[in-house]
Amino acid sequence: MTRISLDEARDRIAEAFKRIDLSHNQRILVNAPVATGKTRAAAELCQRAADQGISSLVLVPLHALGKEWIEALSKAGLPATQIVQLYGPTYPKVNCRHIHQAKQYLPQGQSRLFNKLCCNQAKCDHYDNCLHIRSRTRADQSKVLIATHSHLAYPDFCYSAYNNQERQLVIIDELIELSRQTAFNYPQLRQLARVLEWEGKKGEKVELEETVQQLRKLVGEMLHSLRQRKDQQLPSLDISPQVAGHLNNQATQYYLQHWEHRIQANILASLIQLTILPEPPMLKYSRFQDSLIASWVPLFQPKSTVLMLSATTQLDYLNRYYQSNKFKFLCDEDKWQVDYSWVKVIQMLAVSGGRARLLFDKSCSGM
Repeated sequence: MTRISLDEARDRIAEAFKRIDLSHNQRILVNAPVATGKTRAAAELCQRAADQGISSLVLVPLHALGKEWIEALSKAGLPATQIVQLYGPTYPKVNCRHIHQAKQYLPQGQSRLFNKLCCNQAKCDHYDNCLHIRSRTRADQSKVLIATHSHLAYPDFCYSAYNNQERQLVIIDELIELSRQTAFNYPQLRQLARVLEWEGKKGEKVELEETVQQLRKLVGEMLHSLRQRKDQQLPSLDISPQVAGHLNNQATQYYLQHWEHRIQANILASLIQLTILPEPPMLKYSRFQDSLIASWVPLFQPKSTVLMLSATTQLDYLNRYYQSNKFKFLCDEDKWQVDYSWVKVIQMLAVSGGRARLLFDKSCSGM
């Protein structure tokens, strides 16, 4: 294996990034060692994409690393007005006035109920100056949207949220959690069946009856599978964001009228998100949980270039999860090794989440 200097490694990485053709919809693993300029080169790629009219999504493990990305993107020439970092209501710096309710409602899939009861101008005197609301408001029109890995817990995040379906460049900083599971148990499904049967106020007609009927049929089949303790394949449903929004609003109205100050899990959004994936997963019956379990991996728009930046991720491991759309190395970094013997490390920062940051002296700057 060839040993090269840190400067030479940085030059190789920078040149390899410049050769990326954003029209080829590739899946690329940047498996280069620490301090070889991955973030800087990726930020310059976002700038090049913006010049071509292409918007980008950047996924980071921690909010603190999002700030590093904002600095790198600004140095690459992107105006601050074109960069947005998403902040959830439970992020400490948001200083949400309803943090207790947020921690109760959001894990139960009740984000709309939280918005209705707490997160709106009538209920919150901090609403107009809220970091969470400002980031959501600006997200759709941003040239570069920065979000944490946690957003990939929503199966459709890269398919419909915040205009991500139009973003043709996705950059993942550090390995994401690849194995995901969503569970559906009997009480949740019975509750969802009641939601879908409910017509709201007397005389009000449920819109988009065809989609409602499809979901009613699916929930009935899932309940039958649970009773029979057998697996079931989720169907592929053509549900637009507008229809999904209508159905979720309908569910919120149901929970508001059947509130009784008891938070009930809302699985409607999760079920819709899984059925609109290109290949909906198989539901496996789990005796241990007495639930139907959907196992899936975070997916990305087919017409997008996806880069994963990681010094440790193995290509074979990654491609076990993405067999139909495999990743490849950016360049032959697996055939060379950086010689760090002359590099002076002045500080190592251990960041929560398993991320280690090395700070070098000025002669070795440019991480």
